[in-house]
Amino acid sequence: MSAPLPQKLDPWRAVHLGAAFAGSATLAQLPRLAAAVAGADGPAQYALRFERDEARQAVALGQVSMAVRLICQRCLKDVVYRLEAPIALALVRATTGADGLGLVQTPEVADHLDTLPLGEEPINPLDLIEDELLLALPLVPMHGVGECQAALSSGLTENAPATEAAARVNPFAVLATLKSKG
Repeated sequence: MSAPLPQKLDPWRAVHLGAAFAGSATLAQLPRLAAAVAGADGPAQYALRFERDEARQAVALGQVSMAVRLICQRCLKDVVYRLEAPIALALVRATTGADGLGLVQTPEVADHLDTLPLGEEPINPLDLIEDELLLALPLVPMHGVGECQAALSSGLTENAPATEAAARVNPFAVLATLKSKG
């Protein structure tokens, strides 16, 4: 059974109780994401649950999705991206211990899980959701092939060279003739 997402959550208690959350979050509730995008086409939909996996490791698992508007780096117009991100975090206790990372030794963390060091203080679970959305953003947002206004306005396609460029003489062609003479 899912409950609304609280502002603050004790992750260790949530794991012990097997807490599950599902719902939506607006762009206004995700300020770091709002600063990185041009807008959103609806709220983020999330599902998040805290539990122990088969190795008895405390984990936070779930899924988040959201449609965001970004600026196409070809034509500088809006492009809508559908962000889909899994949430797969191994919760690890952080301490002020002697090891360099300050992590308590735990069983081997599965390859598909990212490690999230936590202390005893409560966390904002919405931050976990926002982090995954930020990580799902494309490095260079662009429209798909044939959809970009920049390609349509210049009359070029990706496979056809510009007539000007094809007509230009290669400045290194002289070197090729010198090499063949020698």
